[in-house]
Amino acid sequence: MRAPAVLVLVLVLARAVAGSDAAAQFPGGMPTLSPAELAEANDACDALAGIPNAPMSVQACKAMLGMAGTAERQRSSAADPSARRPGDEQLSCDAIFAEMSTLGGEVLSDAGASQADAAVDEGTALGQRHAGETATMDRECKAPDGAAR
Repeated sequence: MRAPAVLVLVLVLARAVAGSDAAAQFPGGMPTLSPAELAEANDACDALAGIPNAPMSVQACKAMLGMAGTAERQRSSAADPSARRPGDEQLSCDAIFAEMSTLGGEVLSDAGASQADAAVDEGTALGQRHAGETATMDRECKAPDGAAR
């Protein structure tokens, strides 16, 4: 009888911490979970392993809990007055790009851009392949019996 209670708890917490669209539904953003609530939610995620035909995996459940923490860190970072400098509001896109480029890393490097381009190309090719397969399957399903398949 404990499994339905765990399932309800997981689904309620999943709804509370689900992505940016959910954040718009709550005044002031997503609710912040206390450490006790996070611990309880983690236990509920672990309990999913014992539920047959669970609505989500333990890993997916814990990933959603991680999103809640990430959202809270982003919210607190954005409100941190020490992160602002005079004149930040007047920076142009080019100035922001130039400043971020000096930070290093692959985010704004040529290597990072190449990786992003490759990922987009791969996703586009996969989408086109799936569209072709779907069109073929649709034609075959609509073909009269005995037609070339």
